[in-house]
Amino acid sequence: MNLAHAIHTSSSRIPPTGRTRAPRLAAAVVALLALIGGCFGYVRSSGWTVYTLHGHSMEPTITPGSLVVARTVRSSDLEVGDIAVFRVGWLEAESRVMAAHRIELLAWEGERVSIFTKGDGNAVSDPIPSVLGETALQAAFTVAGGATLLRLAQLAGLVCVAVAGYLALARRLVSAPRRACTAEGLS
Repeated sequence: MNLAHAIHTSSSRIPPTGRTRAPRLAAAVVALLALIGGCFGYVRSSGWTVYTLHGHSMEPTITPGSLVVARTVRSSDLEVGDIAVFRVGWLEAESRVMAAHRIELLAWEGERVSIFTKGDGNAVSDPIPSVLGETALQAAFTVAGGATLLRLAQLAGLVCVAVAGYLALARRLVSAPRRACTAEGLS
């Protein structure tokens, strides 16, 4: 066996280095995060609403940074013990702040229902009931740490769009007709 043959056969048995695995791993992570982002997009487009829980009032049941996925239900379907997602009325009349608290009591006035709520981690009930119309948001499930995961998935989606744009531009530049350069100028 000659030296060239020995080098060729021995080098073909060398396992790939970490340099070749890193791009594959990065691509897999970006693809996974994009898939997760697509799942959240599907959930939103299916009529479900996704909220990020920021406060500590529902600990230990729901931790800060969790995603609360809520579905629209008839107010008459709510029961004591359900977790409702509602606009916080005791902060100000036109509050945009949403809360997810457990229902302690339901009080009906015609078609409208007032819900008396309390966060699982709070010592006392919420100070003022929230009045709901015909429909309400009921927490269906939560994703612990989901807010961070969703941000990463959104970032992965942006990276995928940027890479696709870069590849399309690079392909266009590479396939563009080239002009020959002569001493007199472009031909």
